[in-house]
Amino acid sequence: MNTPTDSYTGKHLDVPDGTGLRYAAATGDYSPHHLYPRTARLLGYKQPMVHGMWTLAKVLAAIQAGTHPPLRLPLVMKATFKKPIFIPAKCTILYTRPTVNNEIKFEVRDTEGTILHVTGTIASN
Repeated sequence: MNTPTDSYTGKHLDVPDGTGLRYAAATGDYSPHHLYPRTARLLGYKQPMVHGMWTLAKVLAAIQAGTHPPLRLPLVMKATFKKPIFIPAKCTILYTRPTVNNEIKFEVRDTEGTILHVTGTIASN
């Protein structure tokens, strides 16, 4: 995002060990690169990574909890995944206030703010 960081609200996002397994149990998506270090390494990753849909659900929950009045349905969410979030991790969800068009820009970054994992927008009618 090209705006100063102080124009964003920040929410902590904790990604503990086992997140990939819990997501798989809830959704039925047992992709091996989300589950265990060994299965992730077999696919060329250093460790398991959190599922992108899990990340977007956390983003939406943080924004919905911090936006008053809450966003109205239906929502249109667009996201670009930049770098994987390896499990375990601590990240920050950053988001703007809704614009006149009810659009919110968001980012997910590492806690130092140097690695951009996801960027996107959420718009409500």
